[in-house]
Amino acid sequence: MKTRVVPMVAVALALGSPSNGRAQTSVSPHIGYDVDVEELLIGGSVQFGVPGVAVAGVALRFSPGFSYYLEGNGATFFVVDLDTRYPFNAGNVQPYVGGGLFLRRVSVDVAILGSVSDTDVGLNLMGGAAFGSFSRVRPFAECRLRVGDGSTLVLLGGLAIKLGA
Repeated sequence: MKTRVVPMVAVALALGSPSNGRAQTSVSPHIGYDVDVEELLIGGSVQFGVPGVAVAGVALRFSPGFSYYLEGNGATFFVVDLDTRYPFNAGNVQPYVGGGLFLRRVSVDVAILGSVSDTDVGLNLMGGAAFGSFSRVRPFAECRLRVGDGSTLVLLGGLAIKLGA
């Protein structure tokens, strides 16, 4: 199953590539903690503006992402996120809210039964902030509620790295 994780990350990031070169793009590696599952996770996302899609003059940002849970008990647990963010311009700190869909997959190898897996699709609700508006590398913190079959609260932190000019 671990050999399938890398291609899935590549597909998620490829889907996140902007079609318009003028859209500001950033990649955001992250580390986090799932409060309900009590597990650490690592992952990343790509953010870019959606040309022509704005609310109150502020462009929405599409943000596909991927998180891999660091379980050591033989389970493989990952989440693919397809989210949209609405940033607020507030100077040096840029808060944002957003939401979208997630796909969560858990697989466990059981000696007698073989591989047992479960897939869940649900809704993401998030809020967070990026810090340091004049830098190409900005730290961020985010709180995410995943609502589905077994809702969870996830706390994330990482770096948003601007690409291009």
